[in-house]
Amino acid sequence: MTGQSPDFAMTEDPTSATTAESQIRDALLRSHGELLTGQTLRRSLGFRSVRSFQRALSEGTLPVPTFALPGRRGTYARTRDVAAWLACLGDSAPHPSP
Repeated sequence: MTGQSPDFAMTEDPTSATTAESQIRDALLRSHGELLTGQTLRRSLGFRSVRSFQRALSEGTLPVPTFALPGRRGTYARTRDVAAWLACLGDSAPHPSP
């Protein structure tokens, strides 16, 4: 389609990333609370298998900071960190990995 109308033109809106982040964050917080772990964390980060997630974890290449909780099994991440990472996907500027 040639000659798109101005309504469909791609424009850089500095608040769109913030809005997307807050929408993602609010949805994740409502569904899962302040911390993500297990299958929810793995799927939120785009890993299809436990093995690929574990490999990225052991190599230190996960896109968000993760941590263990004393007396608990598993790997945890803050919901807000995952939301911020998801919101920046597709941006033209490169984002540093933690």
